Amino acid sequence: MKIKLYTAIGCVHCTHIKTLFTRANLEWEELEIGKDITMEQFKAKYPSVDATPFAIIDGQEYVGIVDVAKKFLKEGIVQAPTFSE
Repeated sequence: MKIKLYTAIGCVHCTHIKTLFTRANLEWEELEIGKDITMEQFKAKYPSVDATPFAIIDGQEYVGIVDVAKKFLKEGIVQAPTFSE
C-alpha cells in the first residue's frame, strides 16, 4: 500500500491518523505543510483540499481520518477497538 500523508503543525487529527497507520503496521511518506512543502505549493497542487490530514492511499484521496478509518475497517486492515468494563 502506497501512502502519502500531508500534515500540519499542531493538527490533532494528523496525530490520530499516524496512530492508525502505526496500528495497521503501514509505512507512509509524510509531508508537513510549512516545513516540507509550502502552503502555496500545497494549494497549487490540491486547490480543493482545505483541511489536514490529507492522505493519498494507492491513488485515492482522503481528507480527514474518518474515511480512512472506515476503509481500513472494511478491508480488515485494522479492527475496531474493544472496551472492557
